[in-house]
Amino acid sequence: MANISWVNPTINPINHPGVTGISSNRGEPEINDGLKKGLNDFCRRINEKFSESGLSRVEADSIYTRLFLSGTIKNEATEMPDPDNPLPAENLDDFKSRVALMKNPDGGYFIFYRKSGCGFTYLYGTLTIEGGNGHISIRPVEVWRAIVPC
Repeated sequence: MANISWVNPTINPINHPGVTGISSNRGEPEINDGLKKGLNDFCRRINEKFSESGLSRVEADSIYTRLFLSGTIKNEATEMPDPDNPLPAENLDDFKSRVALMKNPDGGYFIFYRKSGCGFTYLYGTLTIEGGNGHISIRPVEVWRAIVPC
């Protein structure tokens, strides 16, 4: 079982009715419709890159557990929270459905995830987990945001 390869989830843009704009760290201006195709293309391109994780299930489970417990990429409400109907707490399986991991041949890992909070952030970057203290470091390479006013 330990030798079975981890299969990443497919991460697609959320089609939220409250999205007022889309932006990226690539220098494109923030606009409503013009970058929607760009966000879709980004997700498709990165999902293809992450089609082979290079990780065993055991290694992936260990990384997911550390990330989940750290709260580093915890979801937040995309709209004004309702005190009478709070967001349910995310469990590890839900977390795994929005985070993709891939072994980096130069050491560490690549990460691709979707995070909610006043919209949706889609981040592709590098992930380092220091062995001694377990410090988690995520360095963005490409980031896209779908903005939903809070």
